[in-house]
Amino acid sequence: MGEEPQASLLHCRHIILATGAQERPFPIPGWTLPGVITAGAGQILLKTSGVVPEGRTVLAGGGPLLYLLAYQYLNAGVKLDAILETTASSQWLQALPHAWNFLRSPYLGKGLTLMRAVRKAVPIVSGVTALEALAGENGQLAEVRYTAGGQSRSMAVDQLLLHQGVVPNTNLSRAVGAEHAWNDLQDCWEPVVDAWGATSVPQLSIAGDGAGIAGAMAAEHRGRIAAVHVAAAVGRIDTAARDREAAPHQAALARATRGREFLEVLYRPAAQFRRPVGDTIVCRCEEATAEQVRHAARIGCQGPNQMKAFLRCGMGPCQGRFCGLTVTELIADEQQRHPRDVGYYRLRFPTKPVTLGGNRHAAADPGIARGGRAFQEVRGEGQLSGTDGQLTNVLRQPSRRRTRRRTAMRYGATQLESEHRRRQASGHIEAPPAPKVPQRSSAAATS
Repeated sequence: MGEEPQASLLHCRHIILATGAQERPFPIPGWTLPGVITAGAGQILLKTSGVVPEGRTVLAGGGPLLYLLAYQYLNAGVKLDAILETTASSQWLQALPHAWNFLRSPYLGKGLTLMRAVRKAVPIVSGVTALEALAGENGQLAEVRYTAGGQSRSMAVDQLLLHQGVVPNTNLSRAVGAEHAWNDLQDCWEPVVDAWGATSVPQLSIAGDGAGIAGAMAAEHRGRIAAVHVAAAVGRIDTAARDREAAPHQAALARATRGREFLEVLYRPAAQFRRPVGDTIVCRCEEATAEQVRHAARIGCQGPNQMKAFLRCGMGPCQGRFCGLTVTELIADEQQRHPRDVGYYRLRFPTKPVTLGGNRHAAADPGIARGGRAFQEVRGEGQLSGTDGQLTNVLRQPSRRRTRRRTAMRYGATQLESEHRRRQASGHIEAPPAPKVPQRSSAAATS
């Protein structure tokens, strides 16, 4: 404690990633205003520091976590002014075919307890189809405007907490080069893993919600299953012992995931809350708007990686965690393509900021220096290599191929930009509007 963080090198024969889940982006107008946070951030503040919101507080969105946080706030003595529920009534009908498994799942009893307590104490506005956070004269959140039942309403607020589900945190698994696939039911990317958690990269497994959203209990059992598989893979136990040790956890995992389809269909976020329009900020780090992303897609930008050359989306401190899914879906929406064909950001290490002090210690450590060179000496596509055959290679492409690909991407971006400038000069297209900061309406200000 108190010492400067230092970089270190760890030799291993197998890696299990347990990166967990992150909240899905909820890009609405004004979601970057002071006073607007995610429900997950609110829960972290409550659990770690006992910090709760003050003043007029509203929760908005959908999903189990929204009601769990409301229940926890009520138990902590927090007064909630309203919950703006974005789950459409039609989604209940779509979820009915999966109701039988849900009725036999562990979610039913806990869910009913939470919802009864919350609905008894907090006003619920159902069927919200539009949502906007508005700033006051001081630039902070002052009002939330929403549409429900075909009517637009507004209410004064001090705190707005947003949530529309969670998705796997894939930054590490993507940086290593594991294969990912688009989940049509959850509208997100997730790593491709087998029943043991093994990925397309040898000696790399993923456990928990980082391999696909299934809940806390399922994550625990996935971790135990992956552990016994790795124990067999490195020769500590044989396959018979692996199967015997894994059997009870596989049965428990099946019970823990029973009823998940019902929740996924019921709380699937609506398209208008996943695919924003206009001046809504998409990339918080670079302040790129939805219209700017859509405009780049209309003039020929083919994917998120090329979008970096246009708008620097995904190049900020969050490394695409808050904008990646939205950028993929916006390009797919504009070009009428499936998100799986659009792709995702190509991620590189480090996945989190590294201090200059850490780099200094790394440069001074001969072991780390040797490891860095070993990472660069790739022995074939997708192979693991290292000074002792045990280091996981994180540079999946030979350096010459990476150079050719980057050169082609930059050349393509330059060609598209030149064509865009030519068409703009001839009057065939208009430049995207500059982003605007949401403000309170004059009527609301005078009232």
